[in-house]
Amino acid sequence: MQIYLLKSFVAISYLATSAVAAHQLRRDLVDKYDECLVLKYNIQFLNEETGKEEYEKEACTCELNDGTIAELNDIDKKLCAKLISSESFLSSSSGFNFDVATQEVSIPIGATLESSTVENSWGIGSKNRRRMAVTTGDKTILVVRAKSPDSETSSDENKLREEILGIGGTDVTNLASQYSACSYGQLTFSPNTLYGNQGILTTIITNNVEGVANSVIRNAMTSQAQIDLGISQLRDTADHVLLCIPPGTDGSWIGYAFINSWLSVFNDRWCEYPSVLMHEIGHNLNLAHSGEGNNEYDDQSGMMGYSYSSDEGPVMCFNGPKSYQLGWFPNYQTDVADSAPFYWKGALIGTANRDQAATCNPGDYCDTIVFRLIPENGNEYYVAFNRKDGINSGVREGANQVMITNRSRGTSFGPSLIFQKMNANSVYTIQNFGSEGDLTVTVDDIVLNQGSRSYAEVTIQFGEIDTPSPTAATPSPTAA
Repeated sequence: MQIYLLKSFVAISYLATSAVAAHQLRRDLVDKYDECLVLKYNIQFLNEETGKEEYEKEACTCELNDGTIAELNDIDKKLCAKLISSESFLSSSSGFNFDVATQEVSIPIGATLESSTVENSWGIGSKNRRRMAVTTGDKTILVVRAKSPDSETSSDENKLREEILGIGGTDVTNLASQYSACSYGQLTFSPNTLYGNQGILTTIITNNVEGVANSVIRNAMTSQAQIDLGISQLRDTADHVLLCIPPGTDGSWIGYAFINSWLSVFNDRWCEYPSVLMHEIGHNLNLAHSGEGNNEYDDQSGMMGYSYSSDEGPVMCFNGPKSYQLGWFPNYQTDVADSAPFYWKGALIGTANRDQAATCNPGDYCDTIVFRLIPENGNEYYVAFNRKDGINSGVREGANQVMITNRSRGTSFGPSLIFQKMNANSVYTIQNFGSEGDLTVTVDDIVLNQGSRSYAEVTIQFGEIDTPSPTAATPSPTAA
């Protein structure tokens, strides 16, 4: 538990967004909240001059016991950085005051703030509200669109059902199809048919949209959807809830999602584009951004970098660290620690060619999709072959190259950066990997065969070790 002394006023802005909230405005009361669940997000913006996506720095919000998600304005950045999205609770020695008249939550000056982390599973109406990211299974989706006095979500229910879930119409690449493809059917999305119209709900709000902050419309849609569905918490309706905000809100924002949580929010038409959908749901699944150089979002070898305003692509999956974190290839990943010498020489295959992996016999250097290299000190390194084919045929960077990617230690939420893109006959050295010295990654060859087994021939060596010559791998049988 961490304890902080509040020395300045912290306000959480929230406006009346429904008939219920409007009724509360007329009451001369101050509601009391003991705690709030911290939710973090990064919001994507479109730079209208360059046409490229940009991101606002990580922000903290508070989810109150009644389901309100309110902005934590002016919270200390260092404190926000220490808190864990969907796991950290904030409580105040003097409580949180929710002023019904002003619709603000305040913490009295001089109050002691405590942060705690829950370890148990999500439970409604109690402190047990942690939602752990689960990256396998069939997950339900509820999509909410809105009509307001001055605007309406551009896509109708049928269009959203097609573009997000691939139901009806002719859409080929969408959120459901690409997650299923990238995970080889281990993570699938389907509509929650208990609510809305086959997973899509249209709600009518009283707020005007033009020039209004997206957070106000977000809360208006959430509140009204709960009234329409006769429920107390929108998060109870599905594993993932997507809000498609009508056009006209303030700023050129694209979308955002709460990390390790249930809600994602999109600016109108961006609800239709598979890359931004996969990116934001990736945040729900506890994935951080993928970057390159000084740009935290410039890794275009996977879906956690930039997003694209394209209806049918780009068709690609995730980079090495994200593929490892998602846990979809346990039989094709290897950890290399600094504690002992290591030698491997074999075929590094892309996620797109998993089914082309050779059968692994005793004594083989088995085909591998991703290596996780854990040095004695500092960040980890990941080695993966970025095969441009099939489910990864639209990759925008590092196609058919061996990628060396760096990220913070561990396999939970953490951004990654591309360190090296390697072609055949190239070497990358991680100096002082451990007490045995340097670790080297050598790309001996890259073999590309259209429609058959493709791979990078790679050697990884750390320290001195006997290097027996294993028997040649036996190719997997093909269907007749």
